[in-house]
Parts: sequence; structure tokens; C-alpha cells
Amino acid sequence: MIELKTSDCGCIMAVMIVGLGLHFYTAGEFLTTLMLSGFVILLLGLALLSAFFVWHASMRATAWFRVVRPIVPVIPPQLAPDASLESTR
Repeated sequence: MIELKTSDCGCIMAVMIVGLGLHFYTAGEFLTTLMLSGFVILLLGLALLSAFFVWHASMRATAWFRVVRPIVPVIPPQLAPDASLESTR
């Protein structure tokens, strides 16, 4: 009868794991793709949900302050369009 040492058993297990890993490489690739696409879909969903919450909060703030017309942002003079360009048209 053949006696197996502990190091032989470890070597056999390592070879089996590597062999099964190579055999199921396609399944691993599929699971990785599924996980990454799920992560991307989760991030897109969170972005859409946060955009909805920002929109809803702006609507509630508009109703709270009873603003009839939209709020126009104030443009600093450095960023304002040049008035001389308008007169040339």
C-alpha cells in the first residue's frame, strides 16, 4: 500500500483546485461579468434615485417658498457674456 504524506495531499489538492479552476474558467468569467454588470446597474440606479431625490427636494422647496417663477442664477461680471458682441449683430 502507498503511504501519502501531508505534503503530497496538499500538492494533490492544489493540482485539483487549479485543474477545476481551469475547467470552470468560463463559469468564473460569466460570474465575474454578472457581478460587474450588477455593480454598474446598482450604481446607475443609485444615481437615478439620488437625481430623483434632488428633483423632488427642489420641487418641495419651491412649493415651500412659494416661488412663482424659476430662480435665475446670478452670473458674476467676469463670466457674463460680452455686451459688445451683441451690438455687432
